[in-house]
Amino acid sequence: MIHPVALSIAIRYVSTGLGLKGGRRYVRFVSRASVVGIVLGTAALIMVVSVMNGFDRELRSRLLNVTPHLTVDATVRSRSLLDFDGLRKVSPYLSSEALLLGQQDGRLFRLQGLSPEDPQVSLIRKALRSGRWWTTDDVAPIVIGEGIAYQFGLSVGDAVQVALVEVSEQGDQVIPKIVSFTLMGTYALGAETDHRLAMTDLGSLSSLLGRDPVSRVDLDDPMRVRAVSSELIQSGLKINNRWDSEFGAFFQAVKLEKIMMGLLLSMLVGLALISLSSGMRIVMLEKKASSQILVALGMTPKICRQIFFVQGAVFAALGIFLGACLGVLGTVILPAIMETVQSLTGFSVVSGSYFSELPVELRLFDTMVILGAAMFSSLIVILLAIRSASQRSTLFDLK
Repeated sequence: MIHPVALSIAIRYVSTGLGLKGGRRYVRFVSRASVVGIVLGTAALIMVVSVMNGFDRELRSRLLNVTPHLTVDATVRSRSLLDFDGLRKVSPYLSSEALLLGQQDGRLFRLQGLSPEDPQVSLIRKALRSGRWWTTDDVAPIVIGEGIAYQFGLSVGDAVQVALVEVSEQGDQVIPKIVSFTLMGTYALGAETDHRLAMTDLGSLSSLLGRDPVSRVDLDDPMRVRAVSSELIQSGLKINNRWDSEFGAFFQAVKLEKIMMGLLLSMLVGLALISLSSGMRIVMLEKKASSQILVALGMTPKICRQIFFVQGAVFAALGIFLGACLGVLGTVILPAIMETVQSLTGFSVVSGSYFSELPVELRLFDTMVILGAAMFSSLIVILLAIRSASQRSTLFDLK
């Protein structure tokens, strides 16, 4: 429990330390530098983590909107699947790895067979950059990503030669099969899928592969794919594929990158805490005479230490609070700042990536973890600084 007298004196020391009134110049400089360091370190950490969250959100959104969350054996009816909790949409679906054949080279990609009621259809239609979506009158239509079309110099109406793998009726042989599709349009989602995903009519692909469609399951929360899969398996259903089996490693890499960036920027906060520790030592030595007078008047060394602890805690709390405000404000206006810089200089930090603007997402949990960790570390540093200064000097001695 902090003694009221210690609290009152500490507040007065804070006001002189920050230059609100009185105080020595070098003490004010050290105190301000400590607070500014914490402000900048906290703000930078919040902003960078928010940018990493934005990249993570955009990648998940763009990839998971064109990837089935689950595929289930087609012998199960859609209506019975929708009886399970957490399932948003069930539709017939088929996909296969394919090889696009160019004049000199080829490219592996995934060919999806989509039905008209598939939720992915409306998304791709909105993302079309050229051409149109196919109709029931079109024969062997295909829609590919802009990245693939650019690489092979393809335009709407061109014939696209694709090598597929057909399964024999007995199911014991695979037969390579070259098929000519007609390019109906190109799309751009601004993600990796632009370079590795193409769509065609479900019926056409089913006939070409000699395979029946499976049931595509889209979840209310794709992050619960494991829990939903376990529930479906326990009910006797067969899961053919899950989105995390294809992209799980990729998102783990993004998560690891976020953690590493956080750790690296934490070093900046660590440097600010070292500055705070040094500043507290200087303040305690500068207040040595005052401390000895207080002890002579009957104040215990414990209460004297509380004075400096409260002073350091207020410095840290002030720096963290201002850093949080600056970090939140910077996160909100960062996309606008980057857009202004791009319009003035032509430089873009997202140039050459899948994003047209810098994605940011401020998450309350991450922000609270950063602020809590910064405050906890600050208090530990302050306690260690006070303990070290008390043991190595005659700070509270009357000699």
